[in-house]
Amino acid sequence: MARAVCRRGGVLRAALGQDLSAAIDHFGSTAVPGLAAKPIIDILLTTTDLVGARARFPDVLKTHGYVFWRDDPNPQRLSFVKGLAPFGPKRTHHLHVVPAQSPMRVQISFARHLAANPGIARAYGALKTERAVRYFTDREAYTEGKTAFISAFMAQIKTD
Repeated sequence: MARAVCRRGGVLRAALGQDLSAAIDHFGSTAVPGLAAKPIIDILLTTTDLVGARARFPDVLKTHGYVFWRDDPNPQRLSFVKGLAPFGPKRTHHLHVVPAQSPMRVQISFARHLAANPGIARAYGALKTERAVRYFTDREAYTEGKTAFISAFMAQIKTD
């Protein structure tokens, strides 16, 4: 899975250019071997110019199957979805474009930490499974439990 994202990162970098894309990282549950995950790849693209990206990326990414998600409430993030109906049969990728100092970058550290610590990854997977069953129709409640787990991780690495 990660290898496919690396190739995709090359396609994205070639399409978007070096000038606006500083880093392209696979994150989220699909970035952690063996972790239960929805079959949607999360990609975090760090940009040096969010204003320029906002002006240029929607048209460029559309040619690669990504649709600009205009409803993103965060003004410091651009979101794109690949496979969103009516442009595809199902979502396959979420692409988040953020400035270099975005707090979203912590999610890359979290995915790497889980990949390096299978016991913690299993605990996180069990939490995700339990919350998915309990909050099947309440995405916010499901996400809230995951956020608490990630926040505990962040508190731990700040004290290490």
